[in-house]
Amino acid sequence: MKWFMSLKIKSKLIYSFIAVALITGLFDQAVNKEVDSPIILLIIIAFGGLLISILFGLFISKIINDPISRLAEIADKLSLGDVTVSVDSIADDELGHLERSLGVIIDNIKRQATVTEKITYGDINFEFKASSEK
Repeated sequence: MKWFMSLKIKSKLIYSFIAVALITGLFDQAVNKEVDSPIILLIIIAFGGLLISILFGLFISKIINDPISRLAEIADKLSLGDVTVSVDSIADDELGHLERSLGVIIDNIKRQATVTEKITYGDINFEFKASSEK
């Protein structure tokens, strides 16, 4: 099973579709030949359910993993001092909330960098609002 987990998502999907095709073919043969043993039919149905569960799990993990990977990439760039990054949040779930919070952090860092730059050049004629009272 380790070899399957080490594959890229596209390879996993291809192998899964091949397995579904094979199981569907076996199921079709079993139904058409009026299988004497219901155990064989039960095993085929169980493998089909297992395969569908695996595909569903891969789909769900991709839905969760992509936004988290994107946020980690943005956080890595931000940690290196790149304040030109931006976060576009369209989701209304917890990940969307995290994206919006990271966007606020980026905006605060940009504002602080602008203030620091103005102070560096001797411009002290501006109003700075603290983002919190702490």
